[in-house]
Amino acid sequence: KVVMKTRDEIKEITPFDQFGMKTSAIFLDKLTKVMPIEKIGAATMPPWISTTLKEELDVLKTTLTILEREEKTISAGEIENKYSEKLTSLATAHGFIPVFLFNLPWDEKHYAEEISNALKKGKEKLVERIDELKNFEENTRQENEAATTGMESHLAEIIRILSFTRNEAELVLSYCQCKLQPFYKEVCKRLRISTNQMRHYTENELQSALLQRKADEEMLNRRIAEGVGNYTDAKTERLLTKEELNELFKLTGGETKAAAKMLCAFPGKISGKVRIVKDNDDVKNFKEGEVLVALWTCIDYLPAMKKASAFITE
Repeated sequence: KVVMKTRDEIKEITPFDQFGMKTSAIFLDKLTKVMPIEKIGAATMPPWISTTLKEELDVLKTTLTILEREEKTISAGEIENKYSEKLTSLATAHGFIPVFLFNLPWDEKHYAEEISNALKKGKEKLVERIDELKNFEENTRQENEAATTGMESHLAEIIRILSFTRNEAELVLSYCQCKLQPFYKEVCKRLRISTNQMRHYTENELQSALLQRKADEEMLNRRIAEGVGNYTDAKTERLLTKEELNELFKLTGGETKAAAKMLCAFPGKISGKVRIVKDNDDVKNFKEGEVLVALWTCIDYLPAMKKASAFITE
């Protein structure tokens, strides 16, 4: 019952993701006709604190508190021993964020390492970034207004709303997946399969496998190798082949003239080793300061995005 209820919630949320992606692209195409390309990034940036920015702010505040107490940098191990309560608080509030499809929740160990690295930045940089985040909404609204003065600002406003809604919708999926982790663990234990294998079952197939206490590993591995996706609506659930998924993506994503112009959302200069991210293994191997190159950014890539000095996406 818990699984079915959660899946129903995910089905309610998912349309916002695809609707937001497609319609944002349409309005962005219109916006490029009436606004200089260099202003589009500032014009379309959502002026609201997102879940991920709230998480960053909480981590930095915790880091600053520890730095003021310790007056020096300390190792991740020391942070785990001395500040376990603070780490648990962060993990409880924000640990679900990266889960999405493939990642595990951020735990106390993750936050101990993140805080240890943040301590090395020093108090001045920590305070500077905290102030930026505290003033994010007001500063972004001012940038929105400056970029759209005398132009069709309603187009930019629509894109802001759609992109913010889409990003937050993906995080609802992460939250649901995180809450299902104990269920996944129990299923995999009973069937002696991996989480990735389990996700290549339909709901009915999974129920049947649990009742029989036996997994069809050959079928699951074939699906993993061939690349399939799960499609559901109010009445139907079936698996799509890789070719069908590509056709579906063309319908929901599509290509726009705006995308072809290669807009730069946040101009700047940076140097670093390029790492092409195609799957979860690339995310796990991502190093601090590297440049992330991918088809797109999504929640699955958050662990790498936190370390990246820049993103380049299609």
